[in-house]
Amino acid sequence: MHLHRGQSEEYPANLTTAGRANASRPLMVLVFLVLFVSCVLPNSAIESCNPCPDGSEPETGAHSLAIDEVNVTFEFSPTRVYPGEPVKFYVNATSFDSMATIEVSIYYDYELPDGTVNPYSPVSVNVTGTPAYVVTSYTYDHIGNLSDAAGTFFRLRATVTDGTPISPKGGRMYVVDNAAPSLSGIPPAIIGDVDYNLPYNVSYVVHDWDSELVTATWDFGDGTDPVVNETIATPTGSYIQQTHTWAVILEPGRDASESNPYKYYILFNMSVSFVDSVGHVIYSNHTVNITPPDNDEPDSNFWAASLYSSPGYDLEFFANATDHEGDPITWTFVFNNSIDDYLTEVRHTDPTDPMTTVWQNITHAFPSVGTYGVTLFISDALPPYQIGLHNQSQTLKITVSDNRAPGVLANITVFPTIPKINSTLGYAEVKFSIQANDPDGDVMYLTWDLGDDEGASNVSLGGTQVYTFSQTHHYAVGGSYNVSVIVDDARGHTVLRYKQVSVQTDNNAPKFVSIDLDMSNGIFALPGSTVNLTVTISDAELDPVTMWVDFGDNSSIVMVNLTEFTPDKTVSSKVTHIYNSTGKYNVTISFTDGMYGTSHNVTVNLTIVVKVPRASTVRVWDWWDTTSLGLVGLGVCLILLRWLLIGRFRKDLDGKGTTLEEYQLIVKELRAERSAGLKRVKAQVKKDSLGRARAKKMKADVRNGYRKSRLDLRAGKRIEIEGGP
Repeated sequence: MHLHRGQSEEYPANLTTAGRANASRPLMVLVFLVLFVSCVLPNSAIESCNPCPDGSEPETGAHSLAIDEVNVTFEFSPTRVYPGEPVKFYVNATSFDSMATIEVSIYYDYELPDGTVNPYSPVSVNVTGTPAYVVTSYTYDHIGNLSDAAGTFFRLRATVTDGTPISPKGGRMYVVDNAAPSLSGIPPAIIGDVDYNLPYNVSYVVHDWDSELVTATWDFGDGTDPVVNETIATPTGSYIQQTHTWAVILEPGRDASESNPYKYYILFNMSVSFVDSVGHVIYSNHTVNITPPDNDEPDSNFWAASLYSSPGYDLEFFANATDHEGDPITWTFVFNNSIDDYLTEVRHTDPTDPMTTVWQNITHAFPSVGTYGVTLFISDALPPYQIGLHNQSQTLKITVSDNRAPGVLANITVFPTIPKINSTLGYAEVKFSIQANDPDGDVMYLTWDLGDDEGASNVSLGGTQVYTFSQTHHYAVGGSYNVSVIVDDARGHTVLRYKQVSVQTDNNAPKFVSIDLDMSNGIFALPGSTVNLTVTISDAELDPVTMWVDFGDNSSIVMVNLTEFTPDKTVSSKVTHIYNSTGKYNVTISFTDGMYGTSHNVTVNLTIVVKVPRASTVRVWDWWDTTSLGLVGLGVCLILLRWLLIGRFRKDLDGKGTTLEEYQLIVKELRAERSAGLKRVKAQVKKDSLGRARAKKMKADVRNGYRKSRLDLRAGKRIEIEGGP
């Protein structure tokens, strides 16, 4: 066996060193003999060294041939290696001549890149008897000099002869560097069937002749983080995929509809890289074309507080818009004075959630009397795409003239005048009314503040007639409420009216029951001693009662919450206090059940005396003490005497058919008649219609008549009282 430019296993024991040297001599002759046999033998005898139908040679490493003289098989393993890895070659040959000598030659690099025979091919030559079984090993130190889609390879040639040349065997021995992965099933360069906001699956088939782990990094081009996954890629191919929903930022007011002259598509540059375990990288780049969804125009409203105004008055305009996609809105207000556009104001609102209503209000003061047009353009697109349905407009006609304020009644009418909460219903129902008219026939807008954080409104129908506006409201809590109403003609005039309403409650007020005062000396307290004050209060509804006690000495006020009622609906509290100085202290006790009304706030006052008692002394009476005692006794006697005389007089009158009360009433009337008579005389004297002597006589007659009537009355006679001088 001979080897050239390679390595092999040990030679068979029957092959001497001289034989090996001599075996190289007929090498060239043998090559030409082989070529000759290849040309002259029938086709059926040389098929085993012909290429496969697709132009490649069998890669199984096994070849066999059966002819009359010799039966040959040629195999090698593995069929694909890296430089430096050994390959084993196997040749089996059997001759029908049992005495024949078989020579086996294996060429490890038989063909040059230009298709010619390599005269310097490493070769091993083995000579043995029949049957022959030859095993050789060869290690390539570089990659193959030929290549196809599977990689770089060396052309192999095995020749066998038992004295007669046999058709050679051939094959491809792939000696390769680590090959880069390759792809099949590649998506198109422009991926155009991607739906907006829906997941899309992208897939490849990855091939790797080295059956290595291939890592795929997916950059979808939409700013999201790259995604990484991996697969063991085989020569026949491994499936790898990713599902992705592109993060699309839609342009406001734009879509791809045919009616939109500025239709657009959303494009992303997707790049996928594939890296094998030794760092070979291949890329697959694509353009992803996403059709945006239809973009609907915004729904909008535009109106003014009034279609009439006055010069210099700030008239308010209201506008809102609801965009189906939540696009930012551009608001353009154009003011026209019937000649030209004298003012344009542009405002913007930010994007919102879909179907969110946004507002844009504006005020404007018209400079003079006239007719004006105010146009609002609303667009959900940006320039230059603010066209068609994506730039809607609405115009208001405003009449500006001199104007007068509404006439409003001075007071708000309240019914009932003193509302009271109905305990069954839980509220007091109160009706408020006001009368107003507008001399210019403007619509009047009334805004009510009902005093409890609640409001209401009225609107007139226009015209100069007097309107009566009413509101009915329920108050659940008693108290004092400031109710007001503003009348606005929307042309710069507002009129305010207000009313204070006291809502009463049918809740019973707490009542003071008693005070038990316990002091060190009974009726007064010594300095430094403890004063015990027990207050008892009743409440019909058992409402919690809060009590404050001010002891009148500038000490802290004591507050007590009373809730523990007895069955008789009373509650008591005991408070204590120490006075350090002598004096008279005004103690104030206040309590309430928290209900509205002055009667629900009760105050009780008492005086506490703090003093040091004096020592007792015996005093000797003098004349003044005796006289004082006598006068007191005399006074008592006179009072008793008066009672006695009155009793006797009453009894005397009763005997004459007249009561004391009737007597006193008639005497009162007689005195009144006497006074009237004297006044009449005095009046006549002033008029000079009566002489002085005559007047004096008439006064005496009046007085005498009064005396006579009293005497007759005491005598039991009936007295008639008449008017007249």
